[in-house]
Amino acid sequence: VDGVVRFERKGRDKKQVSIYPVAQ
Repeated sequence: VDGVVRFERKGRDKKQVSIYPVAQ
């Protein structure tokens, strides 16, 4: 699955990995 992976910082230690699919 192709997509853009963004590492977002939530709070102090928590990290959320958001994957946004890229339409081809």
